[in-house]
Amino acid sequence: MKALCQVFVLFLLSSCVTGHYTRYSQDEPVQEKDLARLETGKSGLGACLATLGAPTRVWEANGDTIAMAYSWLDQGDWGVTASYSITQFTPIRFSYGSSKSMSQGVVLIFDQDLLLVSMERGLLSQIVN
Repeated sequence: MKALCQVFVLFLLSSCVTGHYTRYSQDEPVQEKDLARLETGKSGLGACLATLGAPTRVWEANGDTIAMAYSWLDQGDWGVTASYSITQFTPIRFSYGSSKSMSQGVVLIFDQDLLLVSMERGLLSQIVN
């Protein structure tokens, strides 16, 4: 095991090692205080739009209901790559990284009278049908 660790250390010392970190964000999260101002059964479509602004996506949910989604993304990706050439035509390369793209969101459902009937918050992929 010790010999394997020494080979790995020699590999890293005699190779090219690069790393990267990228930060990405899209849209602003919906604030809890804004959601608290909306009441199911009482708040209409106009009040929701006035409070939250334009949604990211709108669709017909179940034939007689309308759904609106507000989504946002804030992620950081990182990675490390090490490469070494044993001979001119025999390179060895190792890469490791982390990248997750999961949009958070809020989905509002309105009935045929355009009254808010439900709100769900969480990972957009889990709350959007």
